[in-house]
Amino acid sequence: MAFLTNETADALCTIIALGFAASEIEQNGNITFEFDVPGDRPDYVEAAAVFTDLGVPVTIQQSPSQTLMPFILGTNLPPALTQNFIDSLINTSGVVRNMMALAAGPNAPRGAYIGITFTVGAATGVPIPGDDPLVFGPSALEQYAPVYRQVTDNSVGNAYQAAVLHINAAAAAVAAGNGNNLAVAAPFNDPYVPGRLFGSCHGMIRAMAVQPAPAGPYAGVGNTQVYAELALGDNTSKVSSCLPCAMFMSSFGMPASSIHLGRGDNWKLPGDVSQLVYTTWADSILTHYARGISLFNPVVLFNRGAMNFDNYIANQICVLPPNNINQEIPEIFLEALTFESSFLDKIINTSWRTGIAGLHA
Repeated sequence: MAFLTNETADALCTIIALGFAASEIEQNGNITFEFDVPGDRPDYVEAAAVFTDLGVPVTIQQSPSQTLMPFILGTNLPPALTQNFIDSLINTSGVVRNMMALAAGPNAPRGAYIGITFTVGAATGVPIPGDDPLVFGPSALEQYAPVYRQVTDNSVGNAYQAAVLHINAAAAAVAAGNGNNLAVAAPFNDPYVPGRLFGSCHGMIRAMAVQPAPAGPYAGVGNTQVYAELALGDNTSKVSSCLPCAMFMSSFGMPASSIHLGRGDNWKLPGDVSQLVYTTWADSILTHYARGISLFNPVVLFNRGAMNFDNYIANQICVLPPNNINQEIPEIFLEALTFESSFLDKIINTSWRTGIAGLHA
């Protein structure tokens, strides 16, 4: 058995992202990747050219400013009702206002995306009056033993320690904004276990996975859910979903309001996710992988070998017999995400390694 390397992890993530984009175009007519600041535009143009050269014409644009719209949304409401929901947010939740106020200032948390579930009227899109949303807090970390990659240096441990600092800063603002309720977002203090990987269970996914249907006193006929991730504090300016979250949200039937090509480092489903939710997500990842492979099946490693990527994964990376590859691709993808970098870098680096970059240079 071989192990994932940075190069094979980048290629796998690129293939699955390509397949996801192709699937979204087939289902919805288009897909847009949104950048945060104008300086990111040239790299987005390059990544879009890679996908276009492979038959997947994506579009790019700048995402809304956090000051205009601090929420990433996951909803299946029609556009008019989604706008009703957005218009009502400013007057909806004292909890949200408190969290934003307590996260302001020079020590604002960084990368603090807070998962929230709103119960709204299905006919209006407006949150139920007087009903504060359910707050699931920032990302949660879970450690696990690697299967498909090796941990040979301190990089994973260092990344874990950095993630703990960011999560605890966000958790403090969330707990304070909820009346110092540590049950909403307690400090995270689990020590790193050398040799392990860790998963980051993002706030949006925690909200969706834990509460997949209306609950509470206002649940029932006439109400539905809108899931949101609050970009909390001045240092969390990117109001856009990472690709792994966007893939999950699409499989959940609640597409993301904005998708970026930034980082999805260490993304993972919560350990207590239901089997139905896990299977639905895993099947979607397999669909994206198969679609991406059909469009782009590079030679490993890369143009210096004789084995196509699909065969390489099946014969060298999988631990089960090759005809069981479908059972392993979703889990291999999760471990590929532990090689930290942006999807921009993954796509562009893979394009140069495989010679695709020469098509649009």
